[in-house]
Amino acid sequence: MLGSVGTIQISTASLQAKATDSIEFVANLDARESVPASATFDPTDSNSYNHSYTTPVFDSLGNPHTVSQYFVKTANTNEWNLYVYVDGVQADLDGSGTADASDVETVVFGNDGTLDLGAASNTLTVDGNYNIPVTLAPVASNLDINVNLASITQYGSDFVVSKNSLMAIPPVTMPAFEWKTMARSTRPIPMASHNFRVRLCLLTSPLLRI
Repeated sequence: MLGSVGTIQISTASLQAKATDSIEFVANLDARESVPASATFDPTDSNSYNHSYTTPVFDSLGNPHTVSQYFVKTANTNEWNLYVYVDGVQADLDGSGTADASDVETVVFGNDGTLDLGAASNTLTVDGNYNIPVTLAPVASNLDINVNLASITQYGSDFVVSKNSLMAIPPVTMPAFEWKTMARSTRPIPMASHNFRVRLCLLTSPLLRI
């Protein structure tokens, strides 16, 4: 038995990209870690940091980039330094125009393993955030990524990332649309116009193939 005939309208326009403007990062830094053997941080030397994690991000054109965070245990109690690199280049965290030794965040934990945002050496905001400015103009709009570390912890267990959530929309191009008949033959539908309409007769039976 056939139901009513309806009209389905499908847009074939590409979905506009939305640049990444925030990252929510939740992880546990291993409290059992020692100060790295190499005293000078170098992203190419795994002996100069304790943990690292890379997050894919997108600019206003939908081009992919990478944000890499490196966590370094310091000699101070429950304190870590955080270095950030974008596409393999050190991020200018303080916005001075030049990335240098001062572009490092300091993350401090209390004796309960949670962030101590009131610690004197802590550089995160009162909400547990820090910002990554990225210059991309004139090719694409500059990025200003807010990273939230409010739920990061330091317990005596392995380094684990439990959440790495970002706000972004990569570009999406609609593929060629196909429909299948009940005989399972496949017939492509030309995408000549911006929009097209397909009329489908929907079966009331639970077994429905389109």
